[in-house]
Amino acid sequence: MRVKKHHLFKIWAEICLVFFVLQSTVIAECDSLYVEIEQNCYWQQDIQFLNDLIANSDLTIEPLELGDQNWTNGRLTYFYTVDSDLKGEVPLSIGNLNELTYFYSYGNKFTGSIPDTVINLSSLETFAIEYSDITGPIPESVSKIINLENLWLNGNKFTGSIPESLSKLTSLTTLSLSRNQLTGSIPETIGNLSSLTHIHLSDNQFTGPIPETIYNLSSLTTLSLAQNQLTGSIPETISNLSSLK
Repeated sequence: MRVKKHHLFKIWAEICLVFFVLQSTVIAECDSLYVEIEQNCYWQQDIQFLNDLIANSDLTIEPLELGDQNWTNGRLTYFYTVDSDLKGEVPLSIGNLNELTYFYSYGNKFTGSIPDTVINLSSLETFAIEYSDITGPIPESVSKIINLENLWLNGNKFTGSIPESLSKLTSLTTLSLSRNQLTGSIPETIGNLSSLTHIHLSDNQFTGPIPETIYNLSSLTTLSLAQNQLTGSIPETISNLSSLK
């Protein structure tokens, strides 16, 4: 009887071992569009973007070690990097991050312009590149990030005017473009962004009057326009901004 019990226990142990091996194998197997890292599957193009950042910056780290990241079902949804020694142009491969909802960079040294491939970031809600060396105009492609709620591009070297097409970003709550080299007038169409709560346009070279449409933004709590070359008087309609602090 003891022999039988021992025999049954041995069979049970072997079954458990086989199950464990099979389970491990299943975890490690990824679809063709994914790459396996430490027994987890990650979307290959998301990993490629991180590798592009690392290669452009001559860093010697693994892609999952760069900044703070959140992944959902193998897709990169959140990327936050501060003073990570990133440099060079923002890779074109950023346009493949179509599940990304949050992209924030502060104090890195990106150069060149924002690539037009950002037009493909259909899930993006926050896009921030602050205190880098991005140059050129703010591209029209930014205005086609349809779900964008927060746009922070402070402390770069953007030139030209604010694209009127930004008025298409009807979900936008924060527009922050301070400390650049932007010129021209603040567009009247900014008044179409009825969800705006924060506008930061200080330390640029804007000219002309403050557009009256800006005073129709009843949800506005912050309006920063200092250190520009704006002219004219502040109209009485500023009283419409009852939430302004």
